Amino acid sequence: LVAMACVASSMATDPFFTVMDSVYRGTQHYAHLGRKLIQINSVALLLGLMPIWAGIWGLLAGRSLQALFRIPILRRGLPVLPSGRGIREDILDLGKTGLPLLVAGALYGFLGVADRSLAASMLGPEEVGHLTLAGLVVTAIQFGPMTLTTMLYPRIAAHYGRGGTSRCLRRYYWITLGLSAATVLAMCVAAYFLIEPFTRHFLPKYVDGIAAAKVAALGSMGFLYFGVGAIIAVVRRNT
Repeated sequence: LVAMACVASSMATDPFFTVMDSVYRGTQHYAHLGRKLIQINSVALLLGLMPIWAGIWGLLAGRSLQALFRIPILRRGLPVLPSGRGIREDILDLGKTGLPLLVAGALYGFLGVADRSLAASMLGPEEVGHLTLAGLVVTAIQFGPMTLTTMLYPRIAAHYGRGGTSRCLRRYYWITLGLSAATVLAMCVAAYFLIEPFTRHFLPKYVDGIAAAKVAALGSMGFLYFGVGAIIAVVRRNT
């Protein structure tokens, strides 16, 4: 029941996060948004350490607080404040556009907790705690490509606005792919080799999770698509 309450609190903040993120992007305040995302990811990284001291309760609290903290961070300095109640046509149009995104986001969210859910159903709480170390690795590696994508997004959008066709973004395709690959591969390799000495020195109780953390480091190489994903978002106008 506590876990369900934590999930519900996290899901309740998702619409507000999406709206404010879109406001920053729609008003072209990309640099401001980039700084906000750095703050959000930094808080997420710190809260990801809570299971070290509080076990499963720390994991649940950390997940909930991550979702809650991002709202005031984005709300402060929002370029356009909400006003009015909206009309029926706007709500219906939003539903047609947003439903596919809602389904995709839900599936992505389920994927993000699939490993922990499987471990919790087949193993015990101690093993789930060890898996937290892998989650910290994934969160840390995501930080690099997400920040890079936020920095490149305005340039890609501006270039697309001048050219008007996806062909004009071919150069940026290779730029984003190359930078993302270099960033992600470097972070994955560093995490793979550094996680063991770091854990043995600072987190000796979690040495049993080192193997899973190394697998997570190698699996995070798939994040190199983040840069190319920015091009897809621009061409499809974030829909």
